Amino acid sequence: MSAGWSLEGRGDEIVLPDGPLAAVFLDLDDSVFQTRRKCPPGPLETATLDSQGRPSSYFGFGQRCLLELFSWRTLIVPTTARDRAAFGRVKFDFRHGAILNHGGLILRPDGEIEPVWQERMRPLCAEAGPLLAAVLDSAERVMRHNNLNCRARIIGDAGLDFYVVVKSNESRVEDLRTILNEIKGSELGRQIRIDLNDNNLAFRPLFLDKAEAAAYFAENLLPPNCRDLPTIGLGDGFSDLEFMRRCDFLLTPRGSQISSLLSAPEAIGSCSSEAPGFGGSSAGSAAFGTASSEAEGET
Repeated sequence: MSAGWSLEGRGDEIVLPDGPLAAVFLDLDDSVFQTRRKCPPGPLETATLDSQGRPSSYFGFGQRCLLELFSWRTLIVPTTARDRAAFGRVKFDFRHGAILNHGGLILRPDGEIEPVWQERMRPLCAEAGPLLAAVLDSAERVMRHNNLNCRARIIGDAGLDFYVVVKSNESRVEDLRTILNEIKGSELGRQIRIDLNDNNLAFRPLFLDKAEAAAYFAENLLPPNCRDLPTIGLGDGFSDLEFMRRCDFLLTPRGSQISSLLSAPEAIGSCSSEAPGFGGSSAGSAAFGTASSEAEGET
């Protein structure tokens, strides 16, 4: 990227900028807040409201401290599966734009939809419409056949349909796995990405990718004088690795899907730094190779 400012070397001293020191691409659900049943011990603060205005997710003490730390000297870009309505119910003042709907929609720092990205998505979403309808129909058929107490819907925003999400009304992950396995083993499974994390099962078209949206944001929507800043990718689910592995530094919560890879010898052996990056720093962070198809969904 073009340099808005450059690090000035003065002997063995690096002169830092007066403003932000990094850009943080930040997954939200299960990364910086979670539902009450998954909360850590200690004080909690309401993080999100449901559609009825009731508290639905909470910040833990450490998570709230981390957000406050980031807010001092970084540009925070939420990078989430949430749509605009769900994102609008997050009780934190994000001021630098956002990436929503698994990368399907980008909000500019002024809160308006980024029109160039939306027009890029429009024909892709139109083409994927029949596929999403077929996946929804298949998921509902599996639910009926197996008497599963689940709900499924297509997530749409700003006139575009992006992906299918399935949740268990009883938080039974084994029921979601039943749906996942049926669709994964069908012809549909070869045309779609499948992400499972806890009580969220998402089926998304192959083009829907947080990483591509984050790269576009870094290149076009970060302030020009901040486009050479180092980038930090924070997420919890395997699908977050799509954007995290392009950042200069990777950060994940203890106990997350991603952290579980660190205890798997075969995962350590697959580490690579080959992922294309964005941002200005080349600070060495290893990137995981092919991520599992079981990853996060937030809505």
